[in-house]
Amino acid sequence: MFFRNRLGRARTGRLPARQVETLVGTRALDLVHPEDRERTLAWFRAQRTSAQETLLTARARHRDGGWRWGESSCGVYRAGDAARIVVNSRDVTRRMELDAILRRTHDELEARVKERTVELNEAVTDLEEEIAERHRVEQELRVSEERWRNLSELSSDMSYAIVVEPDGWLTLEWITQAVSRITGYSVDQINQRGWRSLLHPEDADRMASYLSRVLEGETSEVEGRIIARDGGIRWLS
Repeated sequence: MFFRNRLGRARTGRLPARQVETLVGTRALDLVHPEDRERTLAWFRAQRTSAQETLLTARARHRDGGWRWGESSCGVYRAGDAARIVVNSRDVTRRMELDAILRRTHDELEARVKERTVELNEAVTDLEEEIAERHRVEQELRVSEERWRNLSELSSDMSYAIVVEPDGWLTLEWITQAVSRITGYSVDQINQRGWRSLLHPEDADRMASYLSRVLEGETSEVEGRIIARDGGIRWLS
C-alpha cells in the first residue's frame, strides 16, 4: 500500500493497527462528504469502463471530525469474477483552501469592478447631460447675442451702460452700434478719452449732477449736448 504524509513526501509503510482496524470494513462512501458522494460514486463507476485515467477531488472525514480535501486516482483490475479498484489519494486541503481564497478574492474584485463601472457610467451620463445642457445654454446665448447685434445695428438710438469707477471715471460697459454714427467715435476711443470729454462744456456740470441723482435711485429724463468727432453739436435726450 502507498501513502503520503501531510507535507506531500512519499513514503511506504502501514497505518497503525488501531487506525487500520477502524477503517477496514467501512463503507467508503460513508467517509465521503454528503455533498460529494453522488459525484464520487459516478466517478468510480466511470473508472470501471473508461480507458482514460481521471482525477477525483472530494472531501473525506478526518479522524478529528473535520473534513479534508483529497485528490484521488485509481486503477481497476479483476481477481476472478470480482473487480478490484486500487485508489491512491493525497491531501490537497491547503491547495483547495488557497483556491477558495483566490476565487473569493476574484469575486470580490469583480464585484467592486462592476460597482465602480456602474458609478463611472452614471458619472459619464451626468457629464454628458451637463455638456448637453451647456451646449443648449451656449446656443441660446449665441441666438440671443445675434438678436442683440441685429437690434443694435438696426436701432437708431444709442443705448449704453456705463460703469462708475470709485474715482468717478466713467467706463462704457456696452453700447449699441449707433454710437459711431452719432458721435463719430468708437467705443475704445471713448473709453480712452473719457465719456465726460464728449459733453458740451455748458452742459457737463448739469449732466454730472443728473448722474449723481441716478446713482441715488432717481429716474428721469434729461437733455444735453455732446460734441461729435467732426466738431458738430448733437442734442441727446
